[in-house]
Amino acid sequence: MSIFSTLAIAFQRFVVIRLDPFGNRNLVTAPRSMAVCVIIWFIVLFGYTVTRVSLQVGLPSDVQARCADQNRKILLTFGLVVGTTFVAWAMFPCVLLIVSFAPHLNYFEVSSTAG
Repeated sequence: MSIFSTLAIAFQRFVVIRLDPFGNRNLVTAPRSMAVCVIIWFIVLFGYTVTRVSLQVGLPSDVQARCADQNRKILLTFGLVVGTTFVAWAMFPCVLLIVSFAPHLNYFEVSSTAG
C-alpha cells in the first residue's frame, strides 16, 4: 500500500507543480486529497481480499493448511522486524525525556575542564 500512497503523493505534487503552480484553480484541496487516499486504500484492500479468496477457492485442505502456516511464518517475521525497529527507535525519545526531566543525568555533554 505504501507504493500506492507514494504514487498518489507524487501525482499530487505533479498536479500542483505542473497544472496549478500558483493555486489559482484550487485543484488540490485537503478533502480531495483525503478522498483519494481513502479510495486508494479501498481499492488495494478490496483487490487483496478478492485475490486471496480467489486463490484459495478449490484448493485441497492440505494446501490451504500449508499456505496458512507459511502466512503465519511471514507474519511472525514481519512482526519481529517491526518490533525490533520500534524498540531501536524508541530508545532515542526515552533518552530525550530522561535528559529533559533530569538534566544531571546527561552523560552526553562534553565537559570542557582545563586540566
